[in-house]
Amino acid sequence: MPHLRALALLLVCALFAGAAAIQDKDKDKDVKDKAAKDDKDKKDKDDKKVKGQLPAYYKQLGLSDLQKTKVLKVRAEFKEKIDELTEKIEALKREREEATEKVLTPEQVKELKRLRLKEKKDK
Repeated sequence: MPHLRALALLLVCALFAGAAAIQDKDKDKDVKDKAAKDDKDKKDKDDKKVKGQLPAYYKQLGLSDLQKTKVLKVRAEFKEKIDELTEKIEALKREREEATEKVLTPEQVKELKRLRLKEKKDK
């Protein structure tokens, strides 16, 4: 009977040790995941450093680093807005062409395509 108690105690200790080892492994994984996330966040922050060129003559103005950064940020923000508007303009131009071609007869559309193809070949 004492042997069974000792065996049961040993089994319980083994289970607790296994559970503790798994929890430690999970903690290690969490620490590694957090470190990886921090590295990614730092990389993202570095990637968000403003890139680009100062406008003409700005280098000659003796701007501080802070001013340079602010100027580049402003330009980057406006570039995004301009790019969005440019995409919208291109989409509107395509819509305009489609709407215009709907006015034509099928024969006229064929002729238009032939003329465009000829123009591309001539270039």
